[in-house]
Amino acid sequence: MPSQVLIGVAWFVGTIGVAYSAFGHPVNLGFAGAIAFGFLAACMNWRGLALPVRLILPALGLGMLAFVIPALGQGFSFRTCSSAARGCLALAWFTSILALGGARARSALGWAAMALLIGNLILALSSPLLGGHFSAFEQVQHEYTAGLPRFRGLANTPAPAGVWALVSIGLLEAFPRSKLRWVSRALGLVEACATLSIALLAVPALLAALLPKRWLRWPCVACAVVFAAGVLYFQPLGVSVAGHALVNSRELPQYWSGGLGPEFMPQVTFGAAGLSVTGHVTAYGKLALRGLTCFTEHALVGVGPGRFREECRVMAMNTFGEWTDQRDSHNQLGGLLSELGLAGVGLLASAWVVGRRGYRFEVLNTWQRAVWVGLFVCSLGSEALLTLPVLALLASQLAPRIRTTA
Repeated sequence: MPSQVLIGVAWFVGTIGVAYSAFGHPVNLGFAGAIAFGFLAACMNWRGLALPVRLILPALGLGMLAFVIPALGQGFSFRTCSSAARGCLALAWFTSILALGGARARSALGWAAMALLIGNLILALSSPLLGGHFSAFEQVQHEYTAGLPRFRGLANTPAPAGVWALVSIGLLEAFPRSKLRWVSRALGLVEACATLSIALLAVPALLAALLPKRWLRWPCVACAVVFAAGVLYFQPLGVSVAGHALVNSRELPQYWSGGLGPEFMPQVTFGAAGLSVTGHVTAYGKLALRGLTCFTEHALVGVGPGRFREECRVMAMNTFGEWTDQRDSHNQLGGLLSELGLAGVGLLASAWVVGRRGYRFEVLNTWQRAVWVGLFVCSLGSEALLTLPVLALLASQLAPRIRTTA
């Protein structure tokens, strides 16, 4: 029981996080607290473990080398060392959830997920009575949705709030009580949509994955994924059909600052069969492409963990009208490849192959599978998807094949 409480608390504090500055550098105390609680929970349960140690320890070692080798290959810096340490600690967190394993871990994580969803709801309802600093919402600055409230709940920003809401649905699918599952689905989807973030774009793909007919399900999922990528990577300014304008928007005023827009994000027009679309690529699109080109430039060991913003620079304007050439990848594929290179990604893949020899997936129900589809869409525009909540969801769905500790 104490280990269950600790792992539930660990997951909860890992989602909400607490920003802190130490020696001039930002520190996430929620992340640190989650790691400490998770390690303590695993230690308390160590005597009763049935882990395939001969597989899980080599897998953990290979996973850690995936971050250490690129860091060593590109030299030391605070950001490099910090990102490599975070990657290694995230793998240790994943292993600690595996160590607890079974119904106990799933129950603890499920209750923590319900606490997050209900806590978000309480904060949203009480926000009018609280100060602005404690509000569950922030105002949108994007032209199309300017002035609308974006839900961020207990998280620092809307993007992770939406991802954690989807993860919470997946965790609560392990509950035997159908009423609790339906409550979590309703709250999770509403909170994800209210963030007006990448999670909102993931909801259509998630819902398509719920379709009962396979021949209809996967084509609809593919269309929803392509739609999400299109909205994320391309900013339409004008759409017309047979000469009739359907969308006619203006660029953000900052687009014209110093001629930066026409130079770095030029407008293009696509047309076919009476349909024409005019617009420009977004910062998300430029970052996604830059991640791939940066990988080709540093294919072996990448640029090093956490060094995307310094080594893979690309000038772009975000949806708030801010111009800069230093941003995180905002894309899991390009981000991992460019930062870890073939060596790091290969070691991560090897770690998964080795570890999976000792584990099997529990049978996923329809909603659990749909949540993973939604999280895949989120990976198209998230710079930090493989975080503690997501890894906990993955670990909670694995069960040991080999029941041995030797």
